[in-house]
Amino acid sequence: MLSGSERLLMDGIYPLMKGGTLLISPKELSAFLDKSEVESTLLSLKSEDYIDFLSSERKGEPVYLITLKVKGECYPKERRKEKKQLLLRLAMAIGGAIVSFLVGLLLKTLVR
Repeated sequence: MLSGSERLLMDGIYPLMKGGTLLISPKELSAFLDKSEVESTLLSLKSEDYIDFLSSERKGEPVYLITLKVKGECYPKERRKEKKQLLLRLAMAIGGAIVSFLVGLLLKTLVR
């Protein structure tokens, strides 16, 4: 499960991927995250096996070559799965609250 900054970065770069690779500058990545967090978030995604990236320079400007790995290619599916699990947990909590309320009402009426 990804952290918030990792999720923000993956949500930002995944649609830009063409053929599984992306050449992007830190300035463009700072649209998704603070400049100070970009490098550490990329390293984190690399260690979790979502992406592979190389730092380089183009016309004197630093750029990253980001390549999706297998886990990164499955990111949209994983994101939908997380949302589904969250909704299921929410529904279970609401269902539990309703059942406990009804049991409380039943016990109140039986005690009187």
